[in-house]
Amino acid sequence: MKKKTTHLFAVILMAFFTCTSAAEGFMGIEAGFSLSDILTLYPRANTIEIEAAWLNSHQKLVEVKGEGIPGQLIVSLEDRVEKTKMDYDRLLLKKSNGKLEKTEEWLLRDIPSIIERHKLTPPADPWEVIDIRWTPPHTVPISLAKKRYGIPSRDIVNEQFQRTVEWKKRGITGYLDDQNNINLFVFNFTPADIICQVKLLNKICEDLKKQ
Repeated sequence: MKKKTTHLFAVILMAFFTCTSAAEGFMGIEAGFSLSDILTLYPRANTIEIEAAWLNSHQKLVEVKGEGIPGQLIVSLEDRVEKTKMDYDRLLLKKSNGKLEKTEEWLLRDIPSIIERHKLTPPADPWEVIDIRWTPPHTVPISLAKKRYGIPSRDIVNEQFQRTVEWKKRGITGYLDDQNNINLFVFNFTPADIICQVKLLNKICEDLKKQ
């Protein structure tokens, strides 16, 4: 029994170390992916839509289950047409307040052409992945996460009195249990991820990778 448990934990650790950060996707899911892209990646996977009180009409929460997906994998999705419009309004507001980051400037410059493209040719699958939520089969020691991602940029206790650690530049947040092990990872796509994965601006992407 001990040998079997040790082997299972080794498999989990291997999955953790071979799954790349959000900047390169997680479990093969990358920035710009739609729900249909995920089902192409995992053709035998099952999807279960999750009801949540905070979801709006342009949002979905979907669990992806199947062989080769350790733990629980949930993706947050938004209607990409509505999301693009909302992103445009949000970035314009940040620009007017003088708080726009350099990568966001590049996105803001490109968004009008994306909106126009959506008008001419609506996307076949409008549901775009916004973030990835992974509950590993076994909790991950914070020391192991630091070895994988480096020192967190933030280590705080949220309003639910749960300790969270954040690697902001990588778009990763970890939620810790009482034993200071991470029991949930949330992978958010950063502006740099979107630029590189959607290939909006290849030259800028090359510069970002050097940083």
